[in-house]
Amino acid sequence: MGHLFYKPFTFYGQSKLATALFAKELSRRLSDSGIAVNSVHPGAVGERAFNVASAFHSISSCQWRGLFMKSIAQGRGDPGLLGSKPLVNAVTGEYWADCKVARGSKYLEDPQMAHRVWTVFRRDVASHIGPA
Repeated sequence: MGHLFYKPFTFYGQSKLATALFAKELSRRLSDSGIAVNSVHPGAVGERAFNVASAFHSISSCQWRGLFMKSIAQGRGDPGLLGSKPLVNAVTGEYWADCKVARGSKYLEDPQMAHRVWTVFRRDVASHIGPA
């Protein structure tokens, strides 16, 4: 008999939400440093091959291909845009999808939840690396 409590898509979604909340809290903590921290929708990429020459094309490839899948270039669109465009360098603490700030989960607007994710992460990491 399998594990009835295990729901892969639920846990996957929770891990993506935790990552975005962590980025929100990190952005808040670094707000005076000039360092931008954002999170991006992971998307579903159809092909697995990687072609470095097409990386430059990814910055302008921010439209969905088909109903559910993105091409490799489109999948690199958000990270490429955030990492290379001066216009977005000052944008921090946001959730991005399809090369624009997106609403995402309602929980992304909860600063207490972001703080809790930060606290749990910090505690868990400290338990694995020992005292500083």
